Amino acid sequence: HVPDDDYLPGLRKLCDESGALLILDEIQTGVGRTGRLWAYEHAGIEPDIMTLAKALANGVPIGAMLTREEIARALGPGTHGSTFGGTPFVTSVALATMQTIIEEKMPERAARLGRALMDGLRRLAARPTGITEVRGRGLLIGVALDRPVAPIVDACRDAGLLVLSAGERVLRLAPPLIVETRDCDEALAIIGRALAPRA
Repeated sequence: HVPDDDYLPGLRKLCDESGALLILDEIQTGVGRTGRLWAYEHAGIEPDIMTLAKALANGVPIGAMLTREEIARALGPGTHGSTFGGTPFVTSVALATMQTIIEEKMPERAARLGRALMDGLRRLAARPTGITEVRGRGLLIGVALDRPVAPIVDACRDAGLLVLSAGERVLRLAPPLIVETRDCDEALAIIGRALAPRA
């Protein structure tokens, strides 16, 4: 689910009022996936701590925690660490990945392609496909169905499209940021066939 527009600002306000830290997990939503570099930017707030992984180094294993300077100062030697964290290789890969994502305007591209993909899914929803809701931001999309999603995931895979489930009745789409329009069109065709009523 995409949070309501006032959810994260409200959470930020509660944290500020109570002296709590706002920690956001951007492992799946960050690095351009939702149409902004960081998903929290849609809400116009900033977290105190943010966690990242996966996309940060384009598939090379990495995990990261980013925080404000005053919080980082409180983390003395030995209070935060990782067995494989901070190696020159993986940090070089992460730096190159971030430079590419920013220079090639991948978040903007994800926003544009995500809108087109969701528009196509909403057109499918107007037919008897069992789609009850299309939600998401950028290239992180949920398609709620009126029936179990597992057979649809299998049918898509058999047709050459890898999709995931998010619970019993939600099809989860998270194409790579380098996906092309023609790939989205092919995905929509496959999903449409997988959801078509059987005679």
